[in-house]
Amino acid sequence: MAHRLPPGLDDGGWVAMFAGVVMPAAVLCALGVMDLGRFVALRDSVQAAADSGAREAVRGLAEEAVKQRIRASLEAQAAGLGQWESLTVSLSDADATFATVEVSVSFAGLLPYGSAPMVIGQGRARAFCVPPASRWVPVTEACSEGQSGSVSYEQEEEGFCSSPTSAPGWRATQNRQNTVSTCDGG
Repeated sequence: MAHRLPPGLDDGGWVAMFAGVVMPAAVLCALGVMDLGRFVALRDSVQAAADSGAREAVRGLAEEAVKQRIRASLEAQAAGLGQWESLTVSLSDADATFATVEVSVSFAGLLPYGSAPMVIGQGRARAFCVPPASRWVPVTEACSEGQSGSVSYEQEEEGFCSSPTSAPGWRATQNRQNTVSTCDGG
């Protein structure tokens, strides 16, 4: 049995109907994918800028300098994506051991309709402890009981970290040098 088309439609009619219904949907999907790709690229740039800013804050870069670097970085990376509506950078908990940076961007032209979406990235960085090299510290002690004078020497101390995120500290070793005793037999 042969397949029959509805009355009034030949093979060209089906093609026209297919093109009229499916093609606009395919075009809208393709445009959505392009905007989704731009959104993802912007999101990655915002997150990378927040992470970088947090690391710079922990390293001691001033807050205003961190903000300027983030703005410059995002403007350079997103130059081909359109126009910024707003860009907000905020630092919190910024000190020598920990910093949080939040970057919020409202980006016009990312979607063909509606309000500009807000893209947010939050970066956190913690300083990792790097122990300092050893040092020699002068020490002076009293003589034993019944003696007058003192004993002076240099005590070696080594740098150490109690944890990867702690501040470095010092602890004495058993090494001494340049010992001088003024104790008398008294």
